Amino acid sequence: NYNGLLVGQSVNKILAQGYAHTPEGSLEIASNGLPVTAINLQAFGDSTPAWSAGISNRFSYKQFTLTIDLDGRYGGTIYNTTREKTISAGVNPLTDNAYQRDQYNAGKNSIVVPGEVETTSNGRDIYSPNTTVVNWQQYWGVFGSHPYNWKNASFLKVREVSLTYTYAPKSPRTFFKAANLTLVGRNLLLFSHLNYTDPDPGVDNLQPPASRTIGLNLNVKF
Repeated sequence: NYNGLLVGQSVNKILAQGYAHTPEGSLEIASNGLPVTAINLQAFGDSTPAWSAGISNRFSYKQFTLTIDLDGRYGGTIYNTTREKTISAGVNPLTDNAYQRDQYNAGKNSIVVPGEVETTSNGRDIYSPNTTVVNWQQYWGVFGSHPYNWKNASFLKVREVSLTYTYAPKSPRTFFKAANLTLVGRNLLLFSHLNYTDPDPGVDNLQPPASRTIGLNLNVKF
């Protein structure tokens, strides 16, 4: 046993603090209306992807050549720091709720954390729906916290697409032998489970996503 890991388990398995759940899987809520912190560390996945791959496609027709480069990863887990920080700062679109914000500013509680409260009767544990109202900041303090920011690191990226037109003059009097005009775009599309960041680096350190660029290249052979 090392930091909660058992013999035979991956050393990249992610174990971290989380919330307790009822036997049916609901959040266990304390009397203050907020989730109960689990006693033991919980598993949130593995940082190692199952596989990474890339593919390059090239199509030619007469003087035109189309090249499409795709790559991505499947599996693995990444911590979405950008989601955590933007929710904490109140600038995440998820927190854009004027009613809840106004209620919080007025010092009123107005939202219930979904889950169940545990009580004991005749030596038996009984779970009933939570009805304790908390404020907007407390609510997002729960769902913007550590356990909810572990995300699937899989992604598919359209890394580069280029379209080239090749012109080879037939007249010997032309001062050049050939010319290639290429329209190229990079980082055109990203399909990902992460919010507001690029999983490509393998870690979310609040870095901005890769920039989408479009350019035009001219190559002349004399």
